[in-house]
Amino acid sequence: MRVLIPCKFASWPDSRRSSLVRFLATLGIRAKASQPIVISLADIEERMSCGQSASPKPLLNRIFQESIGNLFTSGDACWYNRLSDLDMADHGVLTRYLYESFVAPRFTRHRTALQGHTLEVEQFWAATKVWCAWFCDVVRVGVEAKQLAYDGAKRQWSNAEHLVDPGRSLTCALSDREWSARILVVGSAAAVLRRPVTGDWCVFESPFEPDRPYQAAALYHTMLANQGRQLESVTSIRCHPVLEET
Repeated sequence: MRVLIPCKFASWPDSRRSSLVRFLATLGIRAKASQPIVISLADIEERMSCGQSASPKPLLNRIFQESIGNLFTSGDACWYNRLSDLDMADHGVLTRYLYESFVAPRFTRHRTALQGHTLEVEQFWAATKVWCAWFCDVVRVGVEAKQLAYDGAKRQWSNAEHLVDPGRSLTCALSDREWSARILVVGSAAAVLRRPVTGDWCVFESPFEPDRPYQAAALYHTMLANQGRQLESVTSIRCHPVLEET
């Protein structure tokens, strides 16, 4: 028989809390905390990147996510305020804009950490170019479906700001009868995109994430659904360096 004991021991010292849990476990009893344990998405990514402490990959992942986020959240520097329909027809234009505006300053800031890691930087850049080509194709589909439009006279996009939901705060509570407490996962996605025509939700994975596309898609699906989204599925977009959709 399994016994669950609600108790408020979150404020106890770690050593005392661990000792109690171990002692109860020997008796077949599991202590169940009344307050959830809060874990951030950043914590999960860091745990999954264990063994890469001397690698530039976690830093390049962060640069990738932050740069894409800036592409949608930088006010006048947002892609739809700087690039025309002709620009978006050539993914090379978007690639240069992303690099010059958001990636290059970060490379300069972290040049010491990136020095000597030419291979990883080349892989990062290959993945970035693939992502830019993918996003330009998304915009093309939106224009063809008349869900997006560009007014050349006004130099202005219509509905472009609704294509991506940037910096979306996400939370979800997870529980299992085998766990000693509920888990509250909190964090944000650099950008959550709703694909034109199909309406599928997409989230962007960093190029050096561990091979876990299905787990990532499942986690984001749960977190988005927890925000009251009506969604059939969530597609995880990863460029490593070829495009992978799961």
